[in-house]
Amino acid sequence: MNNVAGVRGLGILGRGFVGALLPVQCAGCRAWDEVLCPSCRSLAGGPAHVASIDGVRGPLPLVAMGDYDGPLRRIVLAAKHSARTDVTGFLDEAGARLGTVMGGVLGLA
Repeated sequence: MNNVAGVRGLGILGRGFVGALLPVQCAGCRAWDEVLCPSCRSLAGGPAHVASIDGVRGPLPLVAMGDYDGPLRRIVLAAKHSARTDVTGFLDEAGARLGTVMGGVLGLA
């Protein structure tokens, strides 16, 4: 085993140990023993909302995952303002989804 794999394995072991001592709640709906429950996780792959806002040189395309409230807002706030790093998979999936939709809006996909 190389050093990188060993360090990565220790990180996983450490997170598991902390998780056993400090129970986790879903970042979106606060369900117990879930990093993200299936319902909240599904928000990352849901349909994106396409709109536009007025810019100085004309309308600018806007793509959003949904309204900034409820579980979606709590997930974003957990990622931004807490020590939670366990929602990065959700953010990766949501970013890929939004990027794909924005590429289609701009005619790049």
